[in-house]
Amino acid sequence: MNGFVLVLASICLSCVVGVVTGYTSAQKECKAQILRIERDAQEARASALEAINARLKTETERGEKLSQELLTAESRLTKTREELRNEITRSTRGRACLDARTVRLLNNAGNRHAGADDALPKTAGAPDAAHGAAASDTDVAQWAAEVGSQYELCRARLDALIDYEEGRQ
Repeated sequence: MNGFVLVLASICLSCVVGVVTGYTSAQKECKAQILRIERDAQEARASALEAINARLKTETERGEKLSQELLTAESRLTKTREELRNEITRSTRGRACLDARTVRLLNNAGNRHAGADDALPKTAGAPDAAHGAAASDTDVAQWAAEVGSQYELCRARLDALIDYEEGRQ
């Protein structure tokens, strides 16, 4: 019986050693897998961050370039507007062009609640005494030039926004 106990003890010991060895090996393999997963996740985060930073840099540079182009266009439009205003002053005579009633109508256009005294800008030219508060040909030409300049400025700004958005796609 001593032999049987010895064989049984040997088998039990082998089982215990096998279980401990298997457990230790499995534990090492699980830890190695966890480390690989963590490393892969960290590499993925670093790669994503690098891509985001590169995209941010590219978009910032593109935005700065478009902003500079817009500033250049605005400067050019301002210079053109001033040159046009000066030329209008030289080429018009200040003659009455629109009577007081028409000026009031235009000043209040789009503002149904405006009273007669709520007129927007007053005429810039000296009114002809015979015609009262009339707008001169200079006033009308200056107004038209200003509206055209505002339109061009708005168009330049919208074009810059469109260029920026189209570049993002």
